[in-house]
Amino acid sequence: MTSYLKLKNEQVRRINKSLIERFYLIGNLKCENTLKFDISGSTGNVYRIIINLTDNNIKCNCPDFARCEGLKCVCKHCCFTLLKVLKVYILGENGYLFNRLTNTFTAFPKTLRFNEYEKNFIINSYVNLLTNLDEDNYDRVLVERYLLLKNNRCNSLFHNGLQELDKKDNCPICLNEFEDSKGLINCPTCKKYIHKDCIDRWVKIKRSCPMCRSKSFLNYGNSEYINLYNSI
Repeated sequence: MTSYLKLKNEQVRRINKSLIERFYLIGNLKCENTLKFDISGSTGNVYRIIINLTDNNIKCNCPDFARCEGLKCVCKHCCFTLLKVLKVYILGENGYLFNRLTNTFTAFPKTLRFNEYEKNFIINSYVNLLTNLDEDNYDRVLVERYLLLKNNRCNSLFHNGLQELDKKDNCPICLNEFEDSKGLINCPTCKKYIHKDCIDRWVKIKRSCPMCRSKSFLNYGNSEYINLYNSI
């Protein structure tokens, strides 16, 4: 039993969140020695989970993961991927983590690395991912929205041109009149025009529209995360 470790409270808390809160698998991709999963939760932000099949570890780009590394645990998005998407582990009542298939203890909470058996299980589970995925963990509408946002960031999403330009209108940021339609973008929510140079500076401080205050610009430009709920 010395090679196995009872879960720390920090890890138990994150596992419980992954089992109770609503998360969705938004996308997945296999690249040579890595498996990539895009996960969205209650905030609407999409986080990228990467399983490295060479180093046998898992990482996430969410803000909590850096803190988790110091606590020697993994974030709730990683837990969701391992317990509910790939279904590698089960949380036991006594505070241990079990292999789902063999119902045996795993050393993962101690090493934060998969053994070879677990790695093979992950690879096989990925092959049958969508077949075995529970319906509650997949939302087609969110997937379609994610693909739209992913493919149109700073393109047609902010250049929809649905409202005719009135040269008497002013930019809500610099308050200058619009001379022509060049160098302008639309807010996806209120459709108002804004100077692109102005909004490029604006989003460094705020991610809301300067006119309607919606959170449409959460997905503008090089925002680190795509957000599915406050965007279109």
